[in-house]
Amino acid sequence: MTYDLKGHLHHLNILLVQETLDLLEPFLLNQSLITKCIGTVKTCGEDLQLFRIDVDHDGNFFAGLDFAKHQGYSVFALIEDMETKYFLRYLKIWPHEVPYASVIGWIKVIQDRIGEFRCLRADKTGVGDYIVEDMINAGILNVEGVNFTLPRKQEMASLLKQRMVNKRFFYPYFSWDKPYRCEYVAELNVERFELRKDGNVAFSHPQGTHDDVFWASALGLYATVEMSEESELVRAC
Repeated sequence: MTYDLKGHLHHLNILLVQETLDLLEPFLLNQSLITKCIGTVKTCGEDLQLFRIDVDHDGNFFAGLDFAKHQGYSVFALIEDMETKYFLRYLKIWPHEVPYASVIGWIKVIQDRIGEFRCLRADKTGVGDYIVEDMINAGILNVEGVNFTLPRKQEMASLLKQRMVNKRFFYPYFSWDKPYRCEYVAELNVERFELRKDGNVAFSHPQGTHDDVFWASALGLYATVEMSEESELVRAC
């Protein structure tokens, strides 16, 4: 009897790849799932269109705000709670050069149009608590800051996928030309996931692409749930 070392190693490699895929599964968004969540009469009961922000709107609204860092863009996502379903109602992307103060001023305008946010979660990574304090001082209600640690990003990305798989997050099909040209559905598919040696999942996006829309959307959905303590997230990983 001979021992097939090559065959054994091949089998181990297959098991390792499968285990890695299983660990990444909670975060991976395939094109089929992204397409199924485009809001139409068939998928969610109405053909979704983005809100005009120059008129008033009533509803239960949550929001996510990803502040620009380095070469990124500041992005705001407005989500409405429609009886356990969540609809993307508005998306704003600011050019690189727009200061945080102007972004905060625009958020206040949006709040005036919708009444108030049930919760707005803003990325304060690398910026600090002062950005949340500035938003509160500007009169924006129910603001919470979020640090983008790896466990926190895993929690947010997992919730985004869960809402989509459970047919609870829908968005219109739309695109934009400025500050760069893209489609919303393409932005949801831009994030890349890699399993690290410590068991955490690292997040990245290909050079020349942007993941700010992805994280603003994830923050908006994350605003609809209680935020776990960081220590609890680390223990869970």
